[in-house]
Amino acid sequence: MKALKATSLWLGIALACALQLGCATAPSNEPPIAPGASTNKVAIVNAQLGLEYVRNGQLDVAWERLNTALSADPNYATAHNGMALVYDRLNEPAKAEKHFKRAIELNPGDSAAQTNYGVFLCARGRIEEGVQYFMKAVENPLYDKPALAYTNAGLCKLRAGDRAGAEDHFRAALRADPRFGVALLNMAELSFEAEQYLAARGYMQRYEQVSRHNSRSLWLGIRIERKLGDKDAVSSLAMLLKANYPDSPETRLLIESGVR
Repeated sequence: MKALKATSLWLGIALACALQLGCATAPSNEPPIAPGASTNKVAIVNAQLGLEYVRNGQLDVAWERLNTALSADPNYATAHNGMALVYDRLNEPAKAEKHFKRAIELNPGDSAAQTNYGVFLCARGRIEEGVQYFMKAVENPLYDKPALAYTNAGLCKLRAGDRAGAEDHFRAALRADPRFGVALLNMAELSFEAEQYLAARGYMQRYEQVSRHNSRSLWLGIRIERKLGDKDAVSSLAMLLKANYPDSPETRLLIESGVR
């Protein structure tokens, strides 16, 4: 396949960051090979390389490697998962879904594929289906990223306007990993919207310990500290926002709110 061009970014719930404040990426690493799964070295090596090229955005080469893997072993679940990610980024959803389903059919314990498929479904408004696959992922006791799946479920719920459901999932994510930045940031946002400003500050402080600020987190921090009356904190955060993200929508909102 020549001259592949990405026509849309993969909305891995982070992946193009479209679901709300913050986002979380579904892992594209090679999952453990299930008992009875492929031991074809050509398939394994090319699938691993293909996934690495997907992460780097080199979709032409990724497709070639993953196609080689599937030619060597048409039943290698990891290669199907990788090919689904490529087609998703190329905005070919029918082909992407076909490969996601095949990956999960071949390896029902592949939590990475389930998480990625959940992201795919939520991005297309198929909320309950997407959440179902995130929950399947966390049911696997060997899955090492349950906070990711719970957070993506929360983001999916936010997309549907279900803030209570989203909060339940974000809290579950933080029980699994108290330092998971995307969940912390979204809990800060939800707390702010609920006028629970001290709680919002607490989540923001925890977020700052584990993640770097972006324009949206800085703007949220400014709004929280305004409500709590800490002018020094507002000034400090505003300075960072204007210096690091001068052309962002959040900086425009800051200026419109009276800060120059």
